Amino acid sequence: NFIKDKLLHIFISHISFTLLSCTVAECGSCLERESQIQRKCEEKASVREKSGNNGPRPL
Repeated sequence: NFIKDKLLHIFISHISFTLLSCTVAECGSCLERESQIQRKCEEKASVREKSGNNGPRPL
């Protein structure tokens, strides 16, 4: 059970990192399989571009 929790934490951390590091151009290639995550990624990236802030945004 500990291992499962650890893997889940790593998976969630990876998703968070991917969302933060994604741009609109990267969304399709880095998140092809996770369409729901891809939408979130695109939303975050478009907000980032509108605001002109290229730094990571808080989740």
